[in-house]
Amino acid sequence: MKERLITGIALIVVFGTAILMGNQALFLLLLAVVTIGAYEIYRLKKTR
Repeated sequence: MKERLITGIALIVVFGTAILMGNQALFLLLLAVVTIGAYEIYRLKKTR
């Protein structure tokens, strides 16, 4: 449940940033990569 909540928040942040930034696709892509990376790290730490 919490994992889905975190994923949902991340998606909202990414889409919100996309709307706000408009043209800056590279910044958005970087943000998405960082968000996904952070989530993966969190998931790995939780498993161990």
